[in-house]
Amino acid sequence: MAILTPQTGFSVVTFANNARKQIEPLAASAHQTLVTLFTQFMLILNRYPPLKVLVFSLIGFSLIPLSVFVGFSVVSGSIVLGTSLTGFAIVQGFILFWAAFFLFWWLLGAAFFSGLTTFWFGVGYFGLKTAKKLSQ
Repeated sequence: MAILTPQTGFSVVTFANNARKQIEPLAASAHQTLVTLFTQFMLILNRYPPLKVLVFSLIGFSLIPLSVFVGFSVVSGSIVLGTSLTGFAIVQGFILFWAAFFLFWWLLGAAFFSGLTTFWFGVGYFGLKTAKKLSQ
């Protein structure tokens, strides 16, 4: 139930309506900015295929370790919270520290393999472009 404030004309001004009127233009502006940034980002990626391979392979190689880390964090947090609240922050922090330690090495491996993939794709891509120029 909304808390009513004084009436202005025939409309009732509530906190929610007032906040919505102020937030909606900001949200629309943020949405438009994000759409523009995403469009520009995709244009840049389409212009430089090796960069596109790097970005998409990094996303692909990082997706599984990040998903496992988030799932592990939620499950371990639920278990620790469900078992006892005493020392929750210390135990959970210790568990997540070790999980983040292993996540770091997985993401480092993902960055290495995406760099390796990009290197070989770049060699093939630029080799093909050079071969096309030489054949003309």
